[in-house]
Amino acid sequence: MLPWQDMQHLTAHAIPDTFLFTTWREGLALWERLLGLQPASLCIMPDHVHLLARRYERVRLVGALSGYSRWLAHQRGTPELHLWLQHPPPEILKDKLHTQRTWRYVHLNPCRDKLAPDPLAWPLSTHRDACGLALPLACGCSRDAASFHRYVSGDPTVRPEGSPLPVPTVERSRPSLPQVVAAVSALTRTPVDDLPRACGPRRLLVAAAVRLLGLRTGEVAAFLGVHPGTVRGDRRLDPPDVALVARVLGDERFAPLGDERLDRLPAWRAYLADQPHRRKLESLTYRTGGHAG
Repeated sequence: MLPWQDMQHLTAHAIPDTFLFTTWREGLALWERLLGLQPASLCIMPDHVHLLARRYERVRLVGALSGYSRWLAHQRGTPELHLWLQHPPPEILKDKLHTQRTWRYVHLNPCRDKLAPDPLAWPLSTHRDACGLALPLACGCSRDAASFHRYVSGDPTVRPEGSPLPVPTVERSRPSLPQVVAAVSALTRTPVDDLPRACGPRRLLVAAAVRLLGLRTGEVAAFLGVHPGTVRGDRRLDPPDVALVARVLGDERFAPLGDERLDRLPAWRAYLADQPHRRKLESLTYRTGGHAG
């Protein structure tokens, strides 16, 4: 974590009635660009982004957002794409308490807007990383992950007493291969369809399937639709990574990243319809210089 004296809260908003991404693959492209700023905290929402980053990162943020617009226009086959409103001025974090409350506010965005039941359930947020539940970590892990998660999740939109971190379930019931796929997709932020080609996530999937399910390498290769030789060495992976897969197996907060159109989901449609109300609340929040909760 950066010293609070070095940090500011940066935001960027899409033009009205516009989603910044409509698939997880698009959202991950924006995620990778913003990680280049090495934020202490990051959350990408359907129509805006939040970062806690060093004070000199605003110019680089504009460049990252412009680069994403060009990439998305190319992907969609359009000459240009106008995505962003004029960026508001950064919020300077005044002290340690202000920093902690802003951190919590950023990670609770998906829950307060009814897009996720728990901060761990939103893949485009560094909350999982701060709790040590991502591979690789996009930011530093909290020294006391349980207390940090309890502090963030202790909100009426989640649980007033805070929600628990996941615990291993493999000892209690035999998991299935689809559960292992879901866990690996969630932990590595890899769309399920990309797992056969993504070397690191694929190696983790094969190792977990062999160690946790007792499958042979050939069986996993057939499931992935790749040649057995492609995955023959993948089962030799560090045990801590496989243990992390076992820890989140069956936890509904670690859902796989599928290929569905996110803008067609009822929750996303309701979110966009509520956009004017959210903007009004955010305007009031910045005028008062703080965040509720």
